[in-house]
Amino acid sequence: MSIDLNTPSIDAVTLEAVEKKANDVIRRHLPIETEWVTQEQSQGMNLRKPPAVEGDIRLVSIDGVDLNACGGTHPKNTADIGLIKIISNEKAKGGTRIYFLCGYRAMDYFRLLAATTDELVKQMNAPVAELGNAASELLKEKAANEKKMKELQQQLLEKEAESLASETGTVIEQIFHGRPIKEIQQLARLVSAQNPDAYLLFISIDGEDVRFVGAKGENAEGNMKGILPELLALTDGKGGGNADLCKAAVNPQNPRKCLWRHSERLSKLNKEFCNFFTELLSNG
Repeated sequence: MSIDLNTPSIDAVTLEAVEKKANDVIRRHLPIETEWVTQEQSQGMNLRKPPAVEGDIRLVSIDGVDLNACGGTHPKNTADIGLIKIISNEKAKGGTRIYFLCGYRAMDYFRLLAATTDELVKQMNAPVAELGNAASELLKEKAANEKKMKELQQQLLEKEAESLASETGTVIEQIFHGRPIKEIQQLARLVSAQNPDAYLLFISIDGEDVRFVGAKGENAEGNMKGILPELLALTDGKGGGNADLCKAAVNPQNPRKCLWRHSERLSKLNKEFCNFFTELLSNG
C-alpha cells in the first residue's frame, strides 16, 4: 500500500517516529466509526482533506486522531489493523510517496527479513549487528580484485599486441572467436601504436555475430573512414569510424555471412577479404 504526501522529502528519523505513533494508536483499540453528512455540513468540519465527491458524504472517524471522507472498507477499531510497517519512500508528483504494510502482510515482510538476515549471517560469518561492515569489506575486496583483474587483462592485451605488431606484411590480419568487440578494438589501437606503418584487419566471430575492425598506424597512408563504404558494400554491413580506425557488423541476412563460421572456408574467404582490403588501401 502507499500514500502520497505533499512534502518534498521525509528523513528516516521522522518516518520512524510516524511509524511508532501509528502503532501506538493501533494498540489503543480506538473505535472507527462512520456517518453520513451533507456537503454543507462537511464544510464546517476539520476534515483531513476536501471531499472528492458531490452530494452526501460518508465520513470515517477515529476519535481524537483522524476525520476524513472515504467510501472504502474499514475495520471496526484500530486494533484490527494489527500493526503498520513503513518499508520505503520515494519522490513522486512533486511530493513523497510512502509505502507501507499492515497486519499479516507486515508480518510476512518481517519473516522475509528474518529469513534473509539468517542466511546472510551464515554466508557472511558475522552477527546481525556486523552485517553492514562485513558487506562493506566484501565489496571493497571485490573492487580491489576487479581492479587487479583489469590490470592483468591490460598486461595480457599489451603482450598480445606486441606479438601481433612484430608480424611482417602490409596488412596484419587476425580472426578472433568469442571475444568482446571492444577488447578487439582496444587491441587494434595498441597494435597500430606499436607498429605505426601497419594496416590491421581484425575479424570477430561470436556465434551468429560477425564483425570486423580495420585500423592503420600513424605512418600508414590512407583514410580508414574513406574506405569504409566499400568494405560495408562487400559485407552488406553497417558501421562507422574515423581516419585511423573503422568497425562494422556484417548484415545477418548476408548470404555470404555463413561462410565466416566454417573453418574449412574461413581461410579462403578471409584471404579474399584481406586482398580487397589491401587493394582499397593502395587505391586510397
